Amino acid sequence: MINLYGWQPTIGDPTFLGWLTVLAYCFAFLLSVRVVSCAERCFTSDTQKQVWLWAAMAGLMLFLAINKQLDLQSFFTAWAKYNAREYGWYEHRRSIQMGFIVAVIVAGFCVLVFLLVLFRKQLKNNSLALAGLCFLVSFIVIRAASFHHFDRLIGVHLGVLRINHLFELSGIGMICANAMTLLRCVR
Repeated sequence: MINLYGWQPTIGDPTFLGWLTVLAYCFAFLLSVRVVSCAERCFTSDTQKQVWLWAAMAGLMLFLAINKQLDLQSFFTAWAKYNAREYGWYEHRRSIQMGFIVAVIVAGFCVLVFLLVLFRKQLKNNSLALAGLCFLVSFIVIRAASFHHFDRLIGVHLGVLRINHLFELSGIGMICANAMTLLRCVR
């Protein structure tokens, strides 16, 4: 078995909701591919730019489905912990994690602004997917930072759902809802 920095490839979340999340990513992937394949009928202007967006969305959804099962963010966390100990900054990890999270929030906001400017003429078609994408990516990156207080928050249960499932499925759901809205015009 492969063992890198104390991490081994395993099923990341073997629960029902974990598998449901993988299926949701796969569904978002398929919907995104369908939007790309029907782009001429889905979009009235700037078709190529929107094809690029939805093709990137499809690739990201497929990667995140695989990531959800292989738990690659745990590899990132194990790698960071190894380097923190190896290079002597482990005792400062909390401030580094906080800086990382602030940087992710700022970068996420900047990416959102960039995407909003880039797709300003197509916001009518893509706003929900762009918001879902930023929400989802920010959640995943912050989760990968393994900030202890954030881990406690997302571990809280709301009935059968943990908050982390709610966050992740909400972002995926926004992307799926946007794709289904676009695909209504294909019929």
